[in-house]
Amino acid sequence: MIGYLKGYAYDVEITRVLSREREIDYVFGIDIPCITNRNQDVDLNEALLQLRQKTTGEHGVFLLRCFDDLTSAMKHADDTGFYCYRAIESLRHHCAARNNLREANKVQQWQAFRDISGVEETSIRLIKAAADPLRHGEPGTEAIDRAELFTTTWAIVDAYLSKV
Repeated sequence: MIGYLKGYAYDVEITRVLSREREIDYVFGIDIPCITNRNQDVDLNEALLQLRQKTTGEHGVFLLRCFDDLTSAMKHADDTGFYCYRAIESLRHHCAARNNLREANKVQQWQAFRDISGVEETSIRLIKAAADPLRHGEPGTEAIDRAELFTTTWAIVDAYLSKV
């Protein structure tokens, strides 16, 4: 609220809960276990090199937006679905830009994205269904749904990136 009233862009991060009286000392991790586990064997240097090559040039901004939104999805539990879907939408824009489909309608752009990535429409619709209420100011993602949102979104992003 202070940020709103004063125009300050504050971030508050709680990293630890400590209560000596209750013998509680809990340090929050930074990982999302379902993603950490699926990517545990990734060679970070090799993967970063490949991603850097994909993010250069005039269309790279769409991929960078995707990565920013994926990070936001991890940081903002209540808005996970919103950020996951927006990340995928950035990939649709990337696909449209690379394939001269910027002037095409969204149906054609989504079809091209699915054709290139090999992703089923049902997977994308699952993410969209989680995003739609959030886009209209309704309550956020249920914690039980987050793992499925993350794993489905990461599979979509991986599928597309493997083809471009």
